[in-house]
Amino acid sequence: MMDAMPQGDVKPRLFCEQAVFPRVATPDDVDFVMAMGLKFYGSRLDSQEKINGAARWVRQVIVDPDRLVLVHPGSVGIANVNWRYGMEGRAAADILCCDPDKAGPWTALKMARMMVEWARQKGATGAFRLSADTGVDFGPFAIRLGGKLSLDKIYEIPL
Repeated sequence: MMDAMPQGDVKPRLFCEQAVFPRVATPDDVDFVMAMGLKFYGSRLDSQEKINGAARWVRQVIVDPDRLVLVHPGSVGIANVNWRYGMEGRAAADILCCDPDKAGPWTALKMARMMVEWARQKGATGAFRLSADTGVDFGPFAIRLGGKLSLDKIYEIPL
């Protein structure tokens, strides 16, 4: 059994039937990533303009060398390394979503582990940030990956 599917060999509609392990997304996966986005973030994508903007973003991040996009049946993970000030790579998860009917928490944990390892290989420093603005608690994943709760003082100012 292969650890990951070769990139670009499966059309998005067949992807869910054939893949077993998370793999790096290709431009052929844009429709799949967008379908997951509509399923999990549909309330934020409440207009065609927002859907089009999200699709442009997905197309960009799939080919961005400072982003990692992972796909699996029922799961999508997107991570980034942001080179602040041109010298300091900071890593974080942009999106980690999992459909419990198609993939369990172990798939999302595997994706998180792959993101952290990728960030290390990219030369990121400090810590990998794993958080959600959707109310999901990634604490159990972070702890399994050796993380701890950050006590950063982060203030949210309404816009």
